[in-house]
Amino acid sequence: MDNLDKYIQENLEQFNTGELPAGHQERFMAKLAQTQKTSRPRHFFRRAIFAATAAAAAVILGAFIIQGIPQYRLKQLNISIQELAQEMYLEETE
Repeated sequence: MDNLDKYIQENLEQFNTGELPAGHQERFMAKLAQTQKTSRPRHFFRRAIFAATAAAAAVILGAFIIQGIPQYRLKQLNISIQELAQEMYLEETE
């Protein structure tokens, strides 16, 4: 990097060959201002969506952790286990 800086400093006349075209700086500044105006709301909106999604996922995950398996699923599992136990008992007695 130092070599590049040194080369540029030693050869400035080759890099500064002329004036900017008429109106170049004004057009550049206008484009820059327009880009900065439009990028902020879009960037904020994306962050807000991400934060809301993360919060919703955390609430749902927390509810499952606190409550465990939903009650309707426990009833289904209980019935399945009872049926399986009865079948196994019947097979043993035969």
